[in-house]
Amino acid sequence: MTLGQPFIHTIGPYVQTHHRHFRQRSYYTICGCFDGTEKQWRFDSHQHVFDHPEDQPDQDYLWRFDIPSTERLKVLRLLNDYNLNAFSLFGSEESLLETMWLREQILRKSQAIGA
Repeated sequence: MTLGQPFIHTIGPYVQTHHRHFRQRSYYTICGCFDGTEKQWRFDSHQHVFDHPEDQPDQDYLWRFDIPSTERLKVLRLLNDYNLNAFSLFGSEESLLETMWLREQILRKSQAIGA
């Protein structure tokens, strides 16, 4: 880490907070920069680290995946096959209804028409 340059740090997955975060095995990232003038840490933008990787050669990698909307049903079906859905992640009655609707109205119908 180079002082004065933003650096991304990972926290998790066992953050003591809402049970949903534990259930999801959530990881969080924060981006900070040490201000030498004021001798304190401050929050900074993740985007700066992405845009200027040469500033922090020891920075861990973060991956971002942009999935085309044309692949939506395929990805939702695959995630559902692994039980990754709104209900398994959020555990609420609303997410149960959302998952049931996805399975019955979207995935089943799309399979019937061969999408």
